[in-house]
This record gives sequence, structure tokens and C-alpha cells, in this order.
Amino acid sequence: MSLYFWKHFFGILVLVLLLVCSKAQASCTIKSGSVDVGTLTARLPVTPSESFDPSVPDGTVLYSSTSRGSSQGGTAECSGPIGRLEYRGVGAVGRFNTYATSVSGVGIRMEYYLAGWWPKSLSTSSTNYPMYDYYPSVKIELVKTGPITAAGRMTGLIGTFTSIDHGIDFQRFVINGNLEIKPRVPTCTVSTPTIAVGMGKVHVNAVADKGATNPARPLEIRLQCSGGDAGAHTRMFMTLSDAANPGNRSTTLSLLSGTSATGVGIQILRSDDTPVGFGPDSAVAGNPNQWQVGEFGNGQVTIPLKARYIPTGGKVGPGTADAAATFTMSYQ
Repeated sequence: MSLYFWKHFFGILVLVLLLVCSKAQASCTIKSGSVDVGTLTARLPVTPSESFDPSVPDGTVLYSSTSRGSSQGGTAECSGPIGRLEYRGVGAVGRFNTYATSVSGVGIRMEYYLAGWWPKSLSTSSTNYPMYDYYPSVKIELVKTGPITAAGRMTGLIGTFTSIDHGIDFQRFVINGNLEIKPRVPTCTVSTPTIAVGMGKVHVNAVADKGATNPARPLEIRLQCSGGDAGAHTRMFMTLSDAANPGNRSTTLSLLSGTSATGVGIQILRSDDTPVGFGPDSAVAGNPNQWQVGEFGNGQVTIPLKARYIPTGGKVGPGTADAAATFTMSYQ
């Protein structure tokens, strides 16, 4: 009986502590006028960016803009002393006082009113903190932090003004519009937009018997890359998608409707004989079953692949066995 009592008591104690912590974290409100807005948003305009040589040394400033930001005016009202405050970027601080961007090798850093690169800390014993409707001098810089192999853009949240002791963002800093990141890396066009692969005639037993000979047929995807500065490279990724079954994430390509063969599919292999998995028709980084083809400069790129029939389970029956796949290139 006492054991049950202590378990029950411990559960109540944990619940009470969680409620107390929750109350402590919510002890500030941010008001614009008389309205609780949750947090204020400061919008930072950016000037147009120029293209740049991606082979410059690490630490080189690629872009710099100083502007006046606009914001909702408001006040943080807390139930106790505000304590520690910090201007900070998003994520961890890296090389050259920068925070990571969506483009590998490019970092962003910010400072307000020539007070030094963020993070910058201050403190106050007051319970109220006014925030004005403008920021007279906000500097944004993009800095090279490592190899740059692709273009990109920045938009949205880049920093916060945070109450450390109360665990709340008083203000969030966002880019007003898009900040383009334009390294002069190669861009590529597909030289072989449509590729027909003759699979030939294959005996049913050669497919049904896994130990039998079922030759793979070669195919190539060719691209022409140009426009990059000398020594510049781009990282090339690819996703193959099943045209008959876009949701297919396996390594077996579905047959098209109207084909008469049964119990068979097609497998596409990379040059090292690794079967290719199929994914969505998307160029987004990290797309399911996307793989890195390589890193290339200006010139022609050839991607060798192979295709072969494989059994899918059940009885393999003769007939036509046509399939189609699409490929999507992604440069990162």
C-alpha cells in the first residue's frame, strides 16, 4: 500500500513542477499598444546582390548591406526583472562570427548600430523593455566559410532578440524579400532529355531464375555544364521517379499499363551496380532516394546507368514489358 502511495505522490510532484516551469517560461508578454502580439517582427530590407567568384579565400565578404529596418513598436512586460538579453542569429555561431545559410560554404553575420557581430548580450533589472518601430543601422554580411558549389537564396528569419532568463523572443528579425546568393558556378543543361533503352528479348526463365543470366542494358544521361569561373565546381544530385507509380520508393520500376508480361519489373543500376531507389519528382535537397552523382566543372558530364529485368514475385509470364522513368537533377 505504501509503495502505491509513493508512486502516486511522485506523479503529483512531477506534475506540479511542470506546471510551475510552464508558468515561469510564460512570465512575459509583448504588447504593441494594448494588444498582446506574442513577439515583434523587424523587417530588414536588402540591396540587390552581385555574382561572385566562389574560389575566393575563406573569410572573404561576399555581400554587405547596411539599412534601416522597420518594426512594430512595442514593449515587453515581465512579471519580474528581465535580466539577460541577447541579439543572436539562427543556430550555432560558426567561422568568422557567422551563422549557417541554406547555401553550403556561405555564412551570414549581423550587427546592430556598429555594436559588433552577433551574438551580443546585455542585461537589465527592469520589468519593462521598450522596442521602437525602426532600427537605424542594421548591417548584414555574407561571408565565405568553405567550398561553394551552388547558388541559393535567403529569406525569412535570420535572427532574434531573446530574453534568456524568460525563454522568449522579444523580437524576430526577418529579411524583407529575398537575398540572392549568386556564385559563378557551372550551370548544366540536359543533352539527352529522352532516352530509349532497348531491353531486347529475354527468356522467361532468365528472369524467373535468379541464378540465370539476365544481361543489363547500358544507358547514359549526358549534360553540358558551362558558365562557371575557372576552378569552380557544382555538386550534382539526381532522383529517378517511377512514371507509372509516382509513389514508388522501391528499387523496382513498375511496368506501364497495357503491357502483358507478369511477375516482372525493371531495375536500374548505377555504375557500381548499386540498385537505384525511386523518389518524388523534386529537386529539393534531401529528396527521398536522391543520390550524389559527383562534382563537376565546365564541360560534358556523362552519367552511366544500366537496366535489367527482375522478378517481382509470383509467376513470371511472357509478353511485353515496357516501363518509363523520369530523372530530376539538383545542384547543391
